[in-house]
Amino acid sequence: MCGRFRFRGELREDELKHIPGLEIRSAFPPRYNIAPTQMSPVIRSTVGGGHEVEALRWGLVPFWAKDQSFGSKAINARSETVTEKPAFRAAFKSRRCLVLSHGFFEWENLPDKKKQPWLFTLPGQGLMVFAGLWESWKPKDTAPDTPRTETFTILTTTATTRGAWIHDRFPVILEPEDWLHWMDDAISPQELARLVEKVQTGRAATEMNQWPVTPKMNTVKYEAPDAVKPLSQDQ
Repeated sequence: MCGRFRFRGELREDELKHIPGLEIRSAFPPRYNIAPTQMSPVIRSTVGGGHEVEALRWGLVPFWAKDQSFGSKAINARSETVTEKPAFRAAFKSRRCLVLSHGFFEWENLPDKKKQPWLFTLPGQGLMVFAGLWESWKPKDTAPDTPRTETFTILTTTATTRGAWIHDRFPVILEPEDWLHWMDDAISPQELARLVEKVQTGRAATEMNQWPVTPKMNTVKYEAPDAVKPLSQDQ
């Protein structure tokens, strides 16, 4: 699964060159410990055929949900069943997005029942893009001008090679040449399966860096630069 991740805070043009004409209207601060229900930037298609970066709330809330608490149960969507599950199938058809990160965290179970957090990044700690879905929700029987809550979820797949030792599920990390394709509404379940297979055998599966980080990361409230630094032997 993917339950926490980080975002460096800067979006470089060279990293986003595969999305021509991308609108970045806001600056996004660095985040060292993004947790469910918090805001984080995603890229999505616009009505005019372009693309934009917006901060959405992590934890997908489908349009039919009674309240926003549903989102805490939908931070991840299994790629194998995303086209069938009621919470995700509508978003899969027309509301796909790219979740921007620079690495994600998983927890190792230690013999003393403690948990050791590990950070997984691409080489050079470059931009790591997850396949995501987004939704727009507001309470029923409210005024037409009631603000809508926009939320997202991260697709996951079976963990392979570099990370399978710590967890059996990993986020679907897309290669740059597949970013636009993923946001294409015409993509089929068969094409999704092809993209996932590529993830399981590609650079994200075989070249990811990984290192233990401070146990302070065991709380979602911890937010400091040392959250992503390798844990020293004397800690």
